[in-house]
Amino acid sequence: MCVKYGVEIMLGSDAHREEDVGDFTRTEKILKEVDFPEELIVNRSLSYVKNRLRV
Repeated sequence: MCVKYGVEIMLGSDAHREEDVGDFTRTEKILKEVDFPEELIVNRSLSYVKNRLRV
């Protein structure tokens, strides 16, 4: 639905171990499998996030 309507998403990690914080390996695999466009991922880069926040 996000792709259909052009809705952006933000990746997050729900980690139970500190070494897993920020590990998006599984999420990236799923997004690749469903051909999710990178341009709809808000936190795809720090510069893009800063631009969106106008920092």
